[in-house]
Amino acid sequence: MRQNENIAYSNGSIPLLGDVDFDGDVDASDALLVLRYVLGLVSFDDNTLAIADVNNDGAADSLDVIIILRMALAVG
Repeated sequence: MRQNENIAYSNGSIPLLGDVDFDGDVDASDALLVLRYVLGLVSFDDNTLAIADVNNDGAADSLDVIIILRMALAVG
């Protein structure tokens, strides 16, 4: 995993990588939200995009959806 150095936070807390709904947990709802982004149904700001790009390849895409879902299911 990578450290997101370019993310600005208003409340001083650092969100979890993959936690795109900022609820403190990486779960299936995060995977679904990134999938909705990939399908063009929602938009993300730059900070959320950085958190969604869990494999650090420069894009939030379907592979990130799979990785986030695996994180949520605690599958290695």
